[in-house]
Amino acid sequence: MQAGHSVAPRYGNTIREMRANDLFRWLVSYGQDFGWRRVSTPTDVQHSANLGAVALIIARRKDDGRSGHVSMVVPEGAGGLARRLSDGSVSAPLQSQAGSTNFNYSAGRTDWWKATKFADSALWVHA
Repeated sequence: MQAGHSVAPRYGNTIREMRANDLFRWLVSYGQDFGWRRVSTPTDVQHSANLGAVALIIARRKDDGRSGHVSMVVPEGAGGLARRLSDGSVSAPLQSQAGSTNFNYSAGRTDWWKATKFADSALWVHA
């Protein structure tokens, strides 16, 4: 549903694999129309995930021939905790990686999405 309007399903071409760079561009162009909003800090994205939102970190590669990276931010709890600074702000959200480490929750490396191999990055939530 986009902006209160129903979207008719398209059979045969509804789902396709999308590279992280393409997903990044889609979120920037259309995300808000579908309930996604960009947040500015790791604390904001972790707080949203803790409250039940779908939350992710996505980074677009400089080299468009190589895929970027997407990481889901998961709620803190029995699976682990985000890494926090002494003032309580989040320096590394609690994340779940795709692939062989799926469901292996970790705070990961602080600000990995700001690495020089990435052209741009964003923290997104959908609630």
